Amino acid sequence: MYPIYYDLMAKFLFGTFDNKKFLIKILELIFDLESNSLKDLVILNSVRLSKESINSKDFDMDILVLLPNEVFLNIEFYSNYDRSSEIKSIMYISRFFSSNLKRGDNYIDVKPHLQINFIKNNKLHKKSNLINKYILINTEDDTDEMIPDVLKIYTINLLRFFENVSFCILRCK
Repeated sequence: MYPIYYDLMAKFLFGTFDNKKFLIKILELIFDLESNSLKDLVILNSVRLSKESINSKDFDMDILVLLPNEVFLNIEFYSNYDRSSEIKSIMYISRFFSSNLKRGDNYIDVKPHLQINFIKNNKLHKKSNLINKYILINTEDDTDEMIPDVLKIYTINLLRFFENVSFCILRCK
């Protein structure tokens, strides 16, 4: 049995058309949305897991989604999150962000992009909150934000997430 933070398991559970309902449910929980509010989301890189696709190294980003409100979302899973993982994460969101603006398009028309990093072992940041949100800010004045409506990265502490989900499941029965 493979843990959820393994790429193939995550892609199977949340990144295939057949399991879209699981992706919708987990996003509704994270963003505190009404049930079925994301039913029209589109998985942009749904894969059919087969022997060939499992052995392929073509998997770049884990799960790419277009939300009903035209927000692009990249979901990544990390068993260990260190400096290298953080650089990789920034490169993924940057590539995804820039790839959705065509030559000649007005920069102001770029659609918002979010990235959610599900992390089991965060070896980099001291915060152990369930959800942490990162945006570009002026280090001299943290109220001076740069394009917060267009580019955000969330980290989800998987250990805390499963504690909360387990508690909710036990309490909600």
